[in-house]
Amino acid sequence: MSARGLLTETGKTEVQITTPQPTRAVNFKKKTFDTCDFNHFDLKDSSFNGCVFVNCRFIKANFEGVKFSGCRFDGCHFLNVHFLRSQLIGCSFANISASGEQLYFDETSISSQRFVDALETNVTALPAGTTEAFQKFRLLATKAKVAGAIFRSVKDQPDLDQFFDATKTFELASQRQQVAEAQWMADAGKLCPRSRWSRYVRWPARVAGLWLLRAAGFLTDWGRSPAKSGWFLVFSVVFFTGVYVVAFGQSIGVAALRALDNTFVFGYTPTYQSLNQVALFDFAAFANAFTGFCWYALIIPAITKRMFR
Repeated sequence: MSARGLLTETGKTEVQITTPQPTRAVNFKKKTFDTCDFNHFDLKDSSFNGCVFVNCRFIKANFEGVKFSGCRFDGCHFLNVHFLRSQLIGCSFANISASGEQLYFDETSISSQRFVDALETNVTALPAGTTEAFQKFRLLATKAKVAGAIFRSVKDQPDLDQFFDATKTFELASQRQQVAEAQWMADAGKLCPRSRWSRYVRWPARVAGLWLLRAAGFLTDWGRSPAKSGWFLVFSVVFFTGVYVVAFGQSIGVAALRALDNTFVFGYTPTYQSLNQVALFDFAAFANAFTGFCWYALIIPAITKRMFR
């Protein structure tokens, strides 16, 4: 069935929808497609508004200049699908699957987190010789590839929220994949353990890196705003002011100035004593300066990413 044949319908069930040649300017509104195959589907300059796609397969489908508004994709599969200069605005996704190597986004607006989080793999009908753990391991790689494709697609789009959403999704998906690869490697449909060095040294380091990434992302809203970093700075100054007052008996004025100096790494060097006279105060000053260094590491990228993305 061709795309134009659906214009007067409420939707279709269990049909194959094709376009023998590129079709333009077709608008669909509040239609439901259940168990349909969009095969060799080529649609341009069209729109889907409030449509529902359930258990649909998009295979060798091209969408150029197509706008999806408030649509829902449930149990759909995407294979060799190309979204070019399209928009998926306010769309929801659930239980979808895709090929990481054959799903393309170019200059297309889409919520990366919604799409990637909805990606799943079939563990109820595994191919012969393939384990469930192997399928889930491959899913991590698929999510990383799809997240990377969406990140490259939205990085020049005017919607900053989509850009920061794509940044978060891509960074976390890539890090999760690296964590898994430090423990396992794929071999003929099964997982084999890595060397002890990889499992006991590289894996803990990558897990720690994932938690640091999460913490940094939280404090900068993944580049959206430096506000939390500002509160982190205020808390650090107040905390170390209290340390210098309570632990070392300094006056509030002197302690506050010392906390500011060390936090901004202005006064840390003159504060530090010789290695032969290391005292508890030196450790406090070092911790104070290190906190300031972390603040710099958070605030500068957050600001520059917004200014020069």
